[in-house]
Amino acid sequence: MANFVLDNTANDINTAITKVLNPDTTLTGALSNDPSLITSGAVKLYVDNEISALNTRLTSAEASITAMQNAVIGTAVYTATNSRSENSYAVPWTPPSQAYNQIQASISSDNKTITLNKGSYLIDINGLIQEYSDNNNGDYWTVALEQDGSAITPSVSVNDGFTVVALSVGTVVTQNTADFRFEATEIDSAGQFVAGPNSSGPLVMIIKKIG
Repeated sequence: MANFVLDNTANDINTAITKVLNPDTTLTGALSNDPSLITSGAVKLYVDNEISALNTRLTSAEASITAMQNAVIGTAVYTATNSRSENSYAVPWTPPSQAYNQIQASISSDNKTITLNKGSYLIDINGLIQEYSDNNNGDYWTVALEQDGSAITPSVSVNDGFTVVALSVGTVVTQNTADFRFEATEIDSAGQFVAGPNSSGPLVMIIKKIG
């Protein structure tokens, strides 16, 4: 057999053999002794611990969600009235009956501003909105729920037809009251915006007080 010249020194070879004979048995040890060898058992232990920690966090999150659902104090249900506009405006709502206003929410005289008292709330808005087609994809409408003039939900766009709104947000009123409006904003010269039954389906806002 031909002679073979090693590029590594005897010290390098000894260090490598030592690592092979004494692999790290924990991932933490391996990370602190880079480069290092690690046993498969150490990898499994680390993965098992991470999965267990993740399950614990998920269980905690599920418990929090369940607690929020069980903590509902009362509900107010609003349905968008038949409305359409050529310009940016706030969607008007039908004031809920006493049976569907368990949280003493109030609404402005034009039915566009809903006032909530101090507390924690979950707000869901679901249904259809529409832009009457003007055969121009360059203009459209956006809608978003605003609290005291600032958007607290992502905006939903509608362009030349119908769009399903499915918005959900949690909010806390820290002052005595806060005002909420579902604002429709015209982008460029969009076609007529339609909300409520005129858009071939109801648009509903459900407000739940949870604390």
